[in-house]
Amino acid sequence: MKKIAVLLLLLLILALVPLTAFFDFSPAKKTSSENNYETNDKSQSLAEPAVMCAAVYFSEDLEPDTLKALCLVCQNNCRADKDYIKNSENYLSDNSMKERWKQSYSKNLKKLRDALDAVKNMKITYNGKEVIIPLSYISNGKTATDDEYPFLQSVASPWDKISTEYSKNGKSLGVSVYGMNHIIKQGKAFTTALLWYLPEFEITEK
Repeated sequence: MKKIAVLLLLLLILALVPLTAFFDFSPAKKTSSENNYETNDKSQSLAEPAVMCAAVYFSEDLEPDTLKALCLVCQNNCRADKDYIKNSENYLSDNSMKERWKQSYSKNLKKLRDALDAVKNMKITYNGKEVIIPLSYISNGKTATDDEYPFLQSVASPWDKISTEYSKNGKSLGVSVYGMNHIIKQGKAFTTALLWYLPEFEITEK
């Protein structure tokens, strides 16, 4: 009788106590490697500073070599001034790129990353130093000089006049992205096109 009483008591306890008291039904905890994968994957969606800067001037009409020249200048500017990327006029955020490029976001971002990878071991200098190089998408037919950038020279950029975006009232400092793209389309190396606008500069391997 005692055995039956004990058995009945156990059955009663099991009926009243939730199974969670004996078994852990909470979601399985992720291993450290799984958590790292999530973090790394999220960070990979964020563009590098030079790519974010180059995105401001990106157009699907630009030649691959033009993107290399563009990324070289942007890489230079980010190195020359650590605060360059903090000016919202100098870059597009990841979300802004997605909004602007929509379905082409991944494709365009890859183009810029590939271009940056191609020039990552190069640098462009003036008298041996990296300085801020102004960029404009298009000029009014020639680039301008400015006291803030005494190392710049005014150079002809007549190709800009054939663009539908041409304006004779526009002022362009430094490098005309559109003009550089035209030079590259004629078969010139991207370094040649870039140095057309920056005659006092030198491009070297790091």
